Order: sequence, then C-alpha cells, then structure tokens
Amino acid sequence: MQSVNLNNEVMSGRLSAAPSADAFTATGGKPIGVAPHRVSDRFGNSFAGVLGVAFLYIATAKLGFLLAIHPGNVTAVWPPSGIALAALLIGGNRLWPGIWLGSFVANTWVFKGMAAGGVDFAVGTSIGVGSVLQAAAGASALRVWIGGNDPLGRTVHVFRFLLVAMAMCVISSTFGVASLCAAKAAN
Repeated sequence: MQSVNLNNEVMSGRLSAAPSADAFTATGGKPIGVAPHRVSDRFGNSFAGVLGVAFLYIATAKLGFLLAIHPGNVTAVWPPSGIALAALLIGGNRLWPGIWLGSFVANTWVFKGMAAGGVDFAVGTSIGVGSVLQAAAGASALRVWIGGNDPLGRTVHVFRFLLVAMAMCVISSTFGVASLCAAKAAN
C-alpha cells in the first residue's frame, strides 16, 4: 500500500525535492536515493551481536552451574538454552557463532582438568555444536509451526512452543552426554 502511495505521488507530479512522509515510510524511513548499508556496517552489527550473545550465554551458564548437582557439571536448569533460542528468533540465524562461542567457553571453563590434553577442547567444541543445533532446530520449528507475529498469542501456539522446547532440549543433552562419555573413554 505504501509503495502505491509513492507511485501515485510520482505519477501525479506531487513528488518534489522534499518527499512527503509517505515517501519516507515506503522506503523504510530513508530518503530516496540513499545507498544501502555498507557490508562493513552489517559486519559490525553482526560481530557485536555475536559477542553479545556469547557474553549472555557465558553469564547465564555461570548462573546455571550454581544450580548444578555434585560434582558441579550436571544441571537440570540451563538458562543459556533460552538465551540461544531467543537470540536466533530475534536476531536471526546469523548469531549462531555467538551461541557456539559462549557454549565452548563456558563448558571448557567448567570441564577444564577433567580430561587430558586436547580432550577439554574437543568436549567444549562438541557441546558447542550441540548447543547451536539445539537452538537452530528450535528456532526453525517455531518459525514453521507458529510464525513470527505473536508466538504466544494463541493457546495452540503456547502448546506448540512447549512441545518444541521439550523436543529441542534432547539435542544438546545428547551431545553433552556423548561428549563426556567419549572424553572419559579417551582418558
């Protein structure tokens, strides 16, 4: 509808050197003829977003590990999974490196010294991959089943959200347990 208003202004000759408010909204708030963002601007925003997600993941992981069962690495509540899912739903799939980085740092930090040599690195890497796959699968399923308008606005959407949340948790926990079993076998 807005592009029709812009076209009507051009056709009728009403579009002058100072475009109307309709012309600005039709172009996304930018004056006509302004170049789109440069690649470096998009990279800067993505890089900041990735670092922000990694920081939030690590911070909430530290909180999650406070609730851990002895010996301190098994927890029933894992807030970073929610951070990861929200990051992909709000910021898009371009933020997945932040999830991996946050998971890698948090898990390598916790499991340091529990395995020999490069096994710590391998465990952190594998758990990080599981965290990314979990968030990506959950975000993709929610986009397909619920859409992006109001994910919790209808009762059926709430039940779909809960179903996806329960199903996606299996992915990361499977990677985590398999990684730790492999690390124990490597020792």
